[in-house]
Amino acid sequence: MHFSASSNRALSPWCRVGSPSSRASAAIPPAPAPTIPAGVTVPHLYLQFKAEGKTHSVYVPPEQGEALKSAHAAWLRFQEIGAQLSAGNRERWLRELKRERAGGQGQAGKARRKALK
Repeated sequence: MHFSASSNRALSPWCRVGSPSSRASAAIPPAPAPTIPAGVTVPHLYLQFKAEGKTHSVYVPPEQGEALKSAHAAWLRFQEIGAQLSAGNRERWLRELKRERAGGQGQAGKARRKALK
């Protein structure tokens, strides 16, 4: 599952962490939020994700908010590292392919020519 920050950087399938006020379309939680005394303002945090083609939104209690934000940051870092590894592998593969096509015809090129004969 991919995660996307409340900046709406969409990935698919995706999951967002943020307050409803940070997005144009605020999701309604499936269960009522805990009772909050009058006059006390508590920021609302929802975990929004897509599963089996449907969007789901889950209310996150304030005491679990920091843990969720920390897990979300770790997931974004994991994705960043994976993208860096992928880019390095792709560049190395393209260099090898270019070298092979440039007439060097390494072992793979010789084996391919031999198989075609």
